[in-house]
Amino acid sequence: MNGTDGPWPASTTVRLTIGPLKRRQSLRRLFAALGGLPGVSGISPGHFRDGAVEVDVVYADAMPLADRLEALAEPGLRIEGPGEGGSLRVRLVADADEDDD
Repeated sequence: MNGTDGPWPASTTVRLTIGPLKRRQSLRRLFAALGGLPGVSGISPGHFRDGAVEVDVVYADAMPLADRLEALAEPGLRIEGPGEGGSLRVRLVADADEDDD
């Protein structure tokens, strides 16, 4: 028990597909924001495919990860899903004024 109304939620791994990737800076910002979300205890980037990257996020919180992602307030971030196996697609709309490092 966590001293509140019930037990801690069990950790789960959620697969995110992030893309299209046009700007590395956008991906770095998103990874930093993901790492700061309550309930996120790990992020493992996976394979790049078709302009997107698959990322496994270890997550344990009462609020669904999709809701946490929606609350990020990152410009150009769109959440789609959940899909097969609870996976989520995170679409990035690149800011045309942003420089790519």
